[in-house]
Amino acid sequence: MFAIAGIATGDPVDIVMVNFVGHKYLIENFIPRMPNGGAIVIVASTSGINWMTNLQNILEFINLSEFDEMRTWLEARRSDPNVLGGEEYPLMPYIFSKQCLIAYAKLKAWGPSRERD
Repeated sequence: MFAIAGIATGDPVDIVMVNFVGHKYLIENFIPRMPNGGAIVIVASTSGINWMTNLQNILEFINLSEFDEMRTWLEARRSDPNVLGGEEYPLMPYIFSKQCLIAYAKLKAWGPSRERD
């Protein structure tokens, strides 16, 4: 499966909902149906390269499980420069969505059952 879709303009909440939440729900519902040997490819962007500097917000968001809960979380952070950016940072919704994709992919690739060094 290839998770590639994304938008860069529009309502800030919708950008993150499409670019991250849509992928998360697709992947989470696909994993139980994935055949042995299957793979998931998540395409992000260099826009998310500094994801580690925003890890607290990212983890808080990607660990939410309900669609409406995620939308509400985003709505409450429309002016947060590290999440949706407000009018001062119009590209932040796209950047945040790509940061979330990168962190999510890393968490899923690591997996809950693998031992950590």
